[in-house]
Amino acid sequence: MIEERKTFKVLDSKLITYIESSASNKNLFTITSIVDTTNKLTNKKLQFTFSRCDINPNQLIHTQSTNCVGYSHFYASICNFLIEKTEISNHWRAKVYVGELYFFGVNVHAYVDSSFFKNHDIVVLENRITGEKIHIDPTISDYFWIDRVTGLHN
Repeated sequence: MIEERKTFKVLDSKLITYIESSASNKNLFTITSIVDTTNKLTNKKLQFTFSRCDINPNQLIHTQSTNCVGYSHFYASICNFLIEKTEISNHWRAKVYVGELYFFGVNVHAYVDSSFFKNHDIVVLENRITGEKIHIDPTISDYFWIDRVTGLHN
């Protein structure tokens, strides 16, 4: 079963400054422009690690190393921060979900023995009015330049 994770609110002044200085409000009119901006901000700031790390975006702005959970939380927090600054704030919301990663229909977790790869986190942006969903895998985006994925399996 897919599990939704609690998201973090952007509170850290360094994170707020990073977002606001990097994202011009005049360019954030659509969910597509917000997604593209959030991809750039996340990919620029974070680096993947297998080590123990924080997942709270308010800490990650300082440490900058995290796993797929931290990538997803950082992405969703920035995305929601930007959404709140636009006229689409009543329509869209970014949420973090945990499940399993599939590549061309094959569950990649079956080929890895490490408990580190037990699950995988992604972000789902959902339009609360239309039900439209956009699936984003910030970790895959950073390393393989694949900005959108087709869904999440569990």
